[in-house]
Formats: sequence, structure tokens, C-alpha cells
Amino acid sequence: MADPIKTPQVQQIATEWEKLVATQVANLEAFFGQMTTLEGIASAQLLSTWEAAGRHARESLAQVERIGSEWRKLAVEAARRTTQAATPKSSS
Repeated sequence: MADPIKTPQVQQIATEWEKLVATQVANLEAFFGQMTTLEGIASAQLLSTWEAAGRHARESLAQVERIGSEWRKLAVEAARRTTQAATPKSSS
């Protein structure tokens, strides 16, 4: 009786099976390699977006502070002028 593992057909099937499994493992490795690359790109884009948003927020806050300061100066000046206009001048 022939050893079933040593018959050419079984050897051929085993060889093909090993090739198939090796190909699938290689495909899986390539897939995960591409995923790693894409994750890196996505992370970089996300960080860049967050940095830009932070920069715009800081610029907006600085503008609000400048406008607020200018508004307060104008309000004080308007109050001062109104007070001066409403106060009778003393004639000496």
C-alpha cells in the first residue's frame, strides 16, 4: 500500500495549498502595510487641521480683544464729550 502523503497528487495539492496560504499571508501583510501608511497620512492631515483651527481661533480671539479695547476707548471718549457738552461752561 502506498503512503498517501507521498503520492504525487497529494504532494501537488499540498504544494498548491502552501502557495495559496503564502499568497494570502503576503496579501494580508501588504494590506496592513497600506493601512499603516494611510493611517499616518490621516493622522498628519488631522493634526494639520487642528493646528489651523487653533491658529484661526487665536487670531479671532486677538481680533475680538482689539475690537473690545477700541470700543471701550470710544465709549469713554463719547461719555467724556457728552459730559463736556452737557456741562454748562462757567463764564468768568
